[in-house]
Amino acid sequence: MEPENQAITVPGDLTGVEQVRLFVKGITDRLFLPEELAYHLELAVIEACLNIIRYAYTDRKDEIRLAAWLEAGRIYFEIRDTGHPFDPRHVEPPDLDRYIREGVKGGFGVFLMRRLMEGFDYRREKGQNVLTLWKSLPPSGASRAL
Repeated sequence: MEPENQAITVPGDLTGVEQVRLFVKGITDRLFLPEELAYHLELAVIEACLNIIRYAYTDRKDEIRLAAWLEAGRIYFEIRDTGHPFDPRHVEPPDLDRYIREGVKGGFGVFLMRRLMEGFDYRREKGQNVLTLWKSLPPSGASRAL
């Protein structure tokens, strides 16, 4: 059986970020997820979209497509963009001591997504970056529908 899928397409600029936030919040509210888990999901997905806006769409803006589904006790988010190819799996964790010592700002997006989610995958498909994030849900959320 095909999992139920919720999707939204938003502008690939800062105006789309609030739409992404509301989309994820709507899902976490419908699943009655604990506040901390809901916040982690929202933060990870927003961070991924902000990275697309800042780095994938540097020379032109396009849309971001976000899909979500439940499968095998997990929630999945798939984020697609047509920006510059970028495989975040190859990003090294930041040197936190150096960042603090030197006052470096930024550069934590991929690190944050990895810390907040259980799974993280990337592929390039038909001219699109496809990032998939997932996290296991407590039994109460995993048994609900999106």
